[in-house]
Formats: sequence, C-alpha cells, structure tokens
Amino acid sequence: MDQKRSEIGILSEKIDDSKERLAASIRTFDAQDRESPLVILLKYNTLSTFFSSVQNLLNVQINIQKLLVDFTQAKHTLEDEKAALEEFGEEQEGLKALQEVERRFLARKEKEKKELLRVTKGKEAAFQQLLSVKKRDIEALKTQLFYLEKTGISAEDALRFAELAASRTGIRVAFI
Repeated sequence: MDQKRSEIGILSEKIDDSKERLAASIRTFDAQDRESPLVILLKYNTLSTFFSSVQNLLNVQINIQKLLVDFTQAKHTLEDEKAALEEFGEEQEGLKALQEVERRFLARKEKEKKELLRVTKGKEAAFQQLLSVKKRDIEALKTQLFYLEKTGISAEDALRFAELAASRTGIRVAFI
C-alpha cells in the first residue's frame, strides 16, 4: 500500500512538472505566434534567421504536442493507480472484517469447548465406567454367540427360540 502511495506521489509530481513545462511552451508559442510573419521577417536581418525562428516555432508546437501526450498518459496512469489503491484498500478492509469474524467464531468455539470440559470434568470417570461395562457386555454376548455356534445353534435359531420363550413367559426377548 505504501508502494502504491509512493507511485501515486511520483506520478503527481510528474504531472505537475508536465503542467509547468506545457504552460511554459504554450507561453513561448503564444508570444511568437502573436507576431505576424511579416513583422518577424522585418525583425530579423537575414532570411536564415527568419526560417530559424519559424523552425523554432514549429519545434515548440511539436514539443507542446509531446507534452500533451505525456500529460494525458500520466493522468490516466495516475487515475488507474488511484483506483487500484482504492480497490486494494477496500479489499484490505474486507479481509480485516473477515478476520474479525473468524476471530470471534474461534473465540466462541473455544469458549464452548472450555464450557463442555468444565461440565463433563467430574463425569469422565462415570463415562469410562459405563464404557467398560458396555465392553464387558459385548464380550459376554460374543462368548454366548460363540458357544451357541459351537453347539450347532445359529444366531437366527437362538433368536427364534428366545422369541418363542418370551411369548410364553411374558418376558422381553432381551432378558432371555
């Protein structure tokens, strides 16, 4: 951003310099153009001096045209640089706003995480105990299924027998 500002400063100086040179050339041209060719011819003693003066006037005109081209190019470049700087600034503002939103989101998530840890801190042992009980139950079921398969009863047959027994005794299938 500082580089763009320095480029804009340099372009502004170049434009100011072009304005001054253009103004000086226009004043010179105007001063020479006010005199009629007859006055200029009488003013100079020789024809070569007259033609030299005319050539100088043409050179001033060419210089004015070049300065105008340089001036307009520098002005367009300055406008482009200013627009680019403004766009860059707007982009930076947008990124700052996005960064702030993300920072707030992360802070909120961190707060939620800390709150969850605080709430579950004393219950971790209970969760671990419940987990170990469930693992033991799963192992017991696997052992029973393995035993049934060894005796020639499939899991589907065992389920049918349990459903039959449950319907006759009035106990849920899960308890059998």
